[in-house]
Amino acid sequence: MQIPRKPAVISQLIGAELLIVVVLPVALLLHSTHVAISAFVGGTACLIPNAYVAYRLYRVQGAESGQRVVLRAMRAELGRLLMTAVLVVTAILLFGDMDIIAFFGTFILVLVIDRVMPMVIRP
Repeated sequence: MQIPRKPAVISQLIGAELLIVVVLPVALLLHSTHVAISAFVGGTACLIPNAYVAYRLYRVQGAESGQRVVLRAMRAELGRLLMTAVLVVTAILLFGDMDIIAFFGTFILVLVIDRVMPMVIRP
């Protein structure tokens, strides 16, 4: 994953993901409340860990050794993986009858936005 350098870019990235998590379920309300809730929960299960990584990577400003930066990035990614697993499993257990296509479709869309937007946004 290409890591953007400026916190303003990070806020644009998280903002774009948040926009997807809000707008897509609202649009899906026309189809069904059940599908809209599933889409919202799936997008949120991806958005929260992404916001966590952004916070962990960019909360420290200033000079820092390369080893500490790499260690911080590795911890942030491990946290993202664990948080994502816990959120997805919890969502499936709590909302057992959810629309899996809407859930994982929105999850994957937010994940794609997270990977593509850093290449599109110009700092």
